[in-house]
Parts: sequence; structure tokens; C-alpha cells
Amino acid sequence: MKRTNRRFRQIAVVLLLVVFNLGLLSLINPTVGSSAVKAAGAGSSGVTIPAPRPEVLVVQIYFKNQAERDRLATEWGADEVDTSKGFITVWTDQATYNRMLAKGLKVAINEKTTKQANNPNLFGQASPDSFFGGYHTVEEMQSFLDQYVAAYPSLVEKINVGSSWCKVNAGSCTQPDANNGYTLWALHITNRSVPGPKPVFWYDAGIHSREIATPEVAMHFISYLLDSYNTNADAHWLVDYHDIWVMPMFNPDGHHIVESGGSSPYYQRKNANYTNGCNNWPPSVSSQFGIDLNRNYPFQWGAHGGSSSNTCDQTYRGPNPNEVEVQAVTSKIRSLIPDQNGPGTTENTVNAAPITATGVVMGMHSYAQLNLYAWGGVGNAAPNGTDLANIGSHMSATNANPPGNGYTSEQSINLYATDGTSVDWAYGELGAVAFTTELSDDGGGFFPAFSFTNGTIWPQNQGMLLYLAKLARTPYLTNRGPDSNNVNVSPTSVAQGTPASLSASLNYAWTSNSYAQNVGAAEYYVDTPPWAGGIAVPMNGSFTSQTVSASASVPTGALSAGRHIIFVRGRGVNSYSGFQSWGTVSAVFLNVTTSGPTNTPTNTPTNTPTNTPTNTPLPGATNTPTNTPTNTPTPGGCGGNLFQNPGFESGNLSSWTIDGTSPSPTASTAQHHSGSFSALVGSLTSGGDSSLYQTITVPASGGTLSYWYWPSTLDTITYDWQDAYVQNTSGTTLATIMHIDSNAQAWTNVSFNMSAYAGQTVRIKFLAHDDGYAGDPTYMYLDDVSLASSCSTPGPTNTPTKTATPTNTPVPPTPTNTPGTCSNPFQNPGFESGNLSSWTVDGTNPSPTASTTQHHSGSYSALVGSTSPAGDSSLYQTITIPTGASTLSFWYWPSTLDTIQYDWQDAYVQNTSGTTLATIMHVDSNAQAWTNVSFNMSAYAGQTVRIKFLAHDDGYAGDPTYMYVDDVSLACH
Repeated sequence: MKRTNRRFRQIAVVLLLVVFNLGLLSLINPTVGSSAVKAAGAGSSGVTIPAPRPEVLVVQIYFKNQAERDRLATEWGADEVDTSKGFITVWTDQATYNRMLAKGLKVAINEKTTKQANNPNLFGQASPDSFFGGYHTVEEMQSFLDQYVAAYPSLVEKINVGSSWCKVNAGSCTQPDANNGYTLWALHITNRSVPGPKPVFWYDAGIHSREIATPEVAMHFISYLLDSYNTNADAHWLVDYHDIWVMPMFNPDGHHIVESGGSSPYYQRKNANYTNGCNNWPPSVSSQFGIDLNRNYPFQWGAHGGSSSNTCDQTYRGPNPNEVEVQAVTSKIRSLIPDQNGPGTTENTVNAAPITATGVVMGMHSYAQLNLYAWGGVGNAAPNGTDLANIGSHMSATNANPPGNGYTSEQSINLYATDGTSVDWAYGELGAVAFTTELSDDGGGFFPAFSFTNGTIWPQNQGMLLYLAKLARTPYLTNRGPDSNNVNVSPTSVAQGTPASLSASLNYAWTSNSYAQNVGAAEYYVDTPPWAGGIAVPMNGSFTSQTVSASASVPTGALSAGRHIIFVRGRGVNSYSGFQSWGTVSAVFLNVTTSGPTNTPTNTPTNTPTNTPTNTPLPGATNTPTNTPTNTPTPGGCGGNLFQNPGFESGNLSSWTIDGTSPSPTASTAQHHSGSFSALVGSLTSGGDSSLYQTITVPASGGTLSYWYWPSTLDTITYDWQDAYVQNTSGTTLATIMHIDSNAQAWTNVSFNMSAYAGQTVRIKFLAHDDGYAGDPTYMYLDDVSLASSCSTPGPTNTPTKTATPTNTPVPPTPTNTPGTCSNPFQNPGFESGNLSSWTVDGTNPSPTASTTQHHSGSYSALVGSTSPAGDSSLYQTITIPTGASTLSFWYWPSTLDTIQYDWQDAYVQNTSGTTLATIMHVDSNAQAWTNVSFNMSAYAGQTVRIKFLAHDDGYAGDPTYMYVDDVSLACH
């Protein structure tokens, strides 16, 4: 994205070069007040040039053992450079180097890095590396975030986490210029239309401001996720189902100081708090004001000699923990990730986080080429040390998937002792998986060429960051499963009804995998992943080794036209703490194209009314309507239509309540089923949630709701949809009448039996959801909404008018004209066997059981879910729907204390492969009373289907969600 330059700094750099080449500029002592030198010939322009950096020596100090290493690292301010070769690296000055020699230390100067560090024109005139050509200034980083918020408003938001020290203390910061500080911004990346709760991946960079490559990598990660959202299936599902927080600049005051050096940046590491006794200017690598924010975290602050009490030292920990920047970030992370390992406050009192603990925290540094994990202050392993080490090995392994960065992975203390660090705090206080990654360099230390950062460092770490994001839901458990990689579907685009070939590789055999074992199984999911209640479909493979190729044929007959996403994962043969070892998910897109009209009716006049309603297809049926429906059923019954302004012929939406305004529904003449108007729900351009409802009282005799809709979309139901609901007067959904993603662009009728709500006052709501992406708007026109009470005496309802107009309404196999009866095809429908015989249990967290606690009739019902928090509990029975009209009926007794955003009770019609054809019920009810649901099954006449019941619980204590199910039946008409 385009960035604006800071012109005054360009001028300053040019003038600096002129003065330097004339030999008029000499080194200025790092004393207070020598912040800048007036440019020669600048006159009254006021242009200033940066004071040059004091000379830098990059010194290697050799040690004999770990204790000496840690003592020297603290005493001399070791930098984050690998210590495995027997020396620490210190960036310092000549006077400090002389003191090292006087103490008899074994030292050596790294000549290559020293030469680069002292380059007075490090990035060169008009260099692509400079802060106004390559690396971003603080202001440019903030503009970068703003541009992505503007480009992807439904996927990302910029969140104010807090304020920098200079902003909290406005007017106090005068070096290198009058600076009133910055807001600390984080980018929250998630698809807000996909409900949560979602696991958290927190990623910050720039805490040490001179490590200028780290914010650039963070911004690359932002670009990758958002710019690839519509083209990369893994980026897509990560954004949909995770809360990803990226904070490119933790320490903006410090970065402002670094960049003020122009083409030869200052080596400021700390923040800008100068009030603790050190006020040297300009900053040298060994003496600078500020607090080291990564020695200032509240867990074991100052406990292990891993930080300095000297105010000018690079690792000065501050007089107290929780400097303003640290306090802002820790407060935010605490609000996102719960404390999961108990009340311990030291390394020896912290408990292990449970295997199901959630959340990942990453802090990025440079330039030691390491992946570090707790602990940094003591040598004993953390309670979850085996998993932390294994995750670190994956982050390093270039033969893993996603590939690692090739760095060394180790416990943090193996670099040298530290205390008050982010990695120890995030694990020690919250139990979250926490890592510090030290980036590589090109031999120049903290300031690698911008081309190296873009071309080498970012590609090295892209896969590592993706892996941590994928793990975030249950990292301690998921890292024990195999990678899923090389997920492909062939062809990538198929016509409806044509199967697609799915292939993938499941791999445990990456370097240093502590959980390597044989792959035990693989499975795929279409559109809905496992944690969101998706239906698992097993894949084929020879599961006898650590690396297995798996395959499957994906049926597409029940998939709507448009793009779908297929999720693949594998598991090992071992289980841990009662949990199977499912690994990370990888995904691929599959495009399904329309295969042409099906069940197209002929234009044969139909003048004879029958005693059964027309079998207009319900959601999930494949009958394609034409554009000239006639013989429209008139509202039957004795009481007339209960809806006001049902055809919108007032030219407005009077009597309807608008509750979804992105955009607001409107009365429209563009399409109409009858009369001159209909309601346009949604927009012909991209929008958000557009909805309206009317409140009615259902007659005591029940009745049939009928409406016509004309839908349009170019997207899939994963992202956009057209819905209709029955809700109570508070807006809680009692039943989903329709949940589709249709591009039929033709009038279609839906009828829904309202008997279950007889005598109740309810809302009938219509909604079009659009994910906001240009080019694929989703909307529908709505017309002729009706509900009438049934007559008190037997007689036909919804009788078609007797006109000779051809009937173009799609007609499945014609039902008989006389009501009939059929035996209930369900086996063990009331669970009176005392078990679940004839039912298939496919959701086992926990398994449904036969129960005597509640029962609608007899002595038993099925308990779906649990009275304690669990996960997905479900069961189904496969039946063949008789030819003709039929109605499914069941009774349920629901209980929950949560909302439908997190927990729900559902019923579905599915095909025999488990693909959902219709949602019968999607509620979050705490009625704790027996309620009947009836559902018209005529659209599935002659088909073999599953009827499935599911209770989803998000696992949080105190609000279990479950239901009892009884007396499941199917009756013919």
C-alpha cells in the first residue's frame, strides 16, 4: 500500500551528507542538549540534522559456564544474539570496551558487524531501506493499519490498547523533538459475522525499538491474512474462526527515537521514560535513557539477576513493573485469554495448564535466530514444558507443515538468564502457550537491508506464524496430532452432482517431533469445521505409518452452486487424557457450478383443486422454479390473513419492524409476485445484515405460514445467506424456517406449519446476510406473506384458484388426493427400550443417553448434551420418507443459561453422507418444558435421509446446554 514520506527528514539527510563530505561535522559527545546541529546554509528554514551516533563496537565476551554467561549478560547488557558458541554479544562503545579489557575479560570485536554499525550513511541517499522509502515510521505504520481497516471493514478493526509514555506524560518528551507520544494500536482480525467464542492468537512486535525488522514482519502477516482471505483457504478459515490480534509497534516512542537518526538510525532499545536518572542524548548502544519493556513484566520482575538496576543500561527493568506500555498490553491480553494454570506467582508454584487450555502469545525480537519459551529465569522445565518444546520444534522444522523458520528452538534461559519478560508472564500468569521469536539478520545486526527483511526474514517466518495461529484453540492438545498438508481437490470446479477427488497428506515425521506416531485416521468437513458442529466424513488411506496419503470422493449433489471450503485433519493412534490426537486443520476451496435446471415442471394447465397443499419445495430441495408461477394458493381458513401490509402494496413497510439496517429493507417495484410492490431485503450492492419482522398471534388452531421470495447471490452459504425465522417477542429464535444461499432469481413459495406455536405471540422475521465483499451481493425480494387460522370444520385449506393458467410451480412426485396413513418409520422413537438402539450416536462429547429424568410419554427420553458443560452431543436415525406429503413431529425439553451465539439446540434433515439439507430447529432455549415441533417433509418424498438432533455447548462452566428428545414420528397425509 502507498505510503506518504516525511519530506523534512529527506532534506535533513541530504544536508547531513553535504556537511559530512565537506569534513565540517565531527562526533558530538553524548551529552544533554546536543540533540541536533543546524544545517549549513539552512538560514531561517529551521531544518535540523540528526546528531551522529557515538561510535559502536560489537564485542564478543567469552564465558566458561552458564553462571558466568548470565553474570556477564546482566553486567554488560548482552544483546539478543545466540550464545551457543561460548560468547555473549554486546553492542557498546570504546570506553566500555576498555573497561572490559581492564577487567581481564576475554573479548573480541566482530569487525564485520562493527563496520556496518558505524556506517554514517547506513541506508544511503535515496535508499529503498530508509524510513521514508522502505522501513515504516510510526506514523506510516498507523496509516498502514488505517488502510487495511478501510479495505476490509468486516474483517478487521483497529483497537486502542493504551498510550505510550510520552502520550501519558504529554509535553515531557523533547528528545529528539517535541513529541507528545502515540496511541498503542492493535489490529483485531476476525470475520465478525461468524459467531464465537473464538480462540486468541496475540502477536506483538517492536517492543525493542531498534529491532526494526520485527514490525515489518508483523505487517506482512496482516497483509497475508487479509489480502489472501478470498484466495487462500487457510487464511480464510483462520480469519473466520479465530480472534487474531497483531500489534506491529509496542514501543512507538522508542521507534520514533530510532528513526530520528535518519539514514543512520539510533540504537534506542528502551522506551522514552527519562525520569529515572539517565538522560544521555543521543542514545548510545551502551548508555541510553528509558526502561527495557521486556524486563518490566510483572511475573518474577527482577527475580533472577536477568535485568539491570542501572538506569542507563540497556536492560534496565525500571523502578517498578508495569510501565505504561506493559500495563496496557497485559491488561488487554488478560481480557482475551483467561488464567488457566492457577494462582502460582513463581516458577515453582505455577501449575500445569490443562491439555485443553486455549490461547497463544507471540512476542517478536531480533536477531538471534531462536524460538524461545519459558522459563527465562530458572533452568527447570515449565510444567507444560514437553508441549512447549514440541511446539518450538515445529516452529523451527522446515519439513513441518506449515514449514518452520529453521531457527534453533530452546528454553529461554539457554540464551542467558532474564526476568520480567513477556514470555514468562504470558505462560506463568495465564498458562497460555507463549514464545519469543528472534529473527535472523544479514550480518548487519539490528538494521538488516529492507530487501532482506522482505525477501528472507518474512518468508522464513510466515509458516511459523500460521502454525501458531492454527494451534490457538487448544495448542497443548493439537500439537500432538499430525500436520495436514498438500490438501488438494480435483478438479477445483465441478458441476453439481459431479464428485470431486480430495487428497491430502498427514505427517508426523517432522524433525524432533516428541509425539511422532502412526497416523490413525483422517477426515474432511464441508463448509463447517469440526469445532463449529461440522459433520466428519472419513477419508481413505493406509494408516500404518507416520506419513499417510489420504483420499476421498466428495459428493456435490447436495451442495449449492458457489464456492465451498473443505477442511481436512488427521489424528494419531494415541489418545491423551481421554482426548484423541487430532492435529491442525488445512483447507482448500471447491467451486460448484450449477448443473442446469432440475425437476422443471411442464406448462400443463391444472384446474382441479385437491385436498392437499401444493408441494412447493422447502429449503434444501432442488426443484427449480420458473419465473411465471400461477395458481397461487389463497390464504385458507376462516379468520383471514393475520399479517398487515402482507404484499407491501402500501408502497412502504408500514406494519413491519426493521431491525437490520445494513442496508434497511425497502418497498420495491423491481420485482413483485403479485400487485406492484414487494419488500427488498438486502441490497443490490454489498451490505451487511438487512432484516424486518412482523409480530402476530398464532390462532389456537395453528395454521400455515406462506410467503414468496425471489433470491439472488453469487456467494456460498458459508458467507452469505437468506433466512426466515419464528422468534419470540424478545427476538430469540424458536425455529429456522429457511436458511439458504440461493441464486434462483425466480419466485419460490415456502409453507411452514405453525401448529407448534398455536396461541403464542411470535415474530416472523426475514433476513438477508451479506459479508460485505464487492461483486457478490446477497438479497431477496419478499411478497405475499400470509397466515390464516384453520377452519373449525374439516375441509381443504390453501385451495388453489380455479384458473386455466399453466402451473409453473415446481412439483415433486404428486401426492395422492386422499389423506392416508403410514406406519411410523422411526425405530425406538420414544426410547422406551431404555437405550438408544436404532439411533446412531455421532457427537460424543458427551454421548447422548436414554434418560428417565424427563419424558413426554412413557418412561424414557433421549438426553442430548449434559447437565455439566461439554461439547457437541448428537444422534440421528436414517429413514426413507414415504411418497407424498408427510410431517415430521418431535417433542423436546430444552435447558441453557447461555445465548445462541455460544450454545444451541438443533435439529436437521441431512442426506446419508451427513450434509445438512434443512435446519428444522436452531434455538437456544431455557424453556424447561416440553415443546412440539412439526416440519413438512414433503420436499424429501421418496428420499432416504437422516433426522439428526444436536446440543452444542461451548464448555464454559456454569451454563450447560442440553435437551431431552421424545416421541419422534413421521405421519403421512
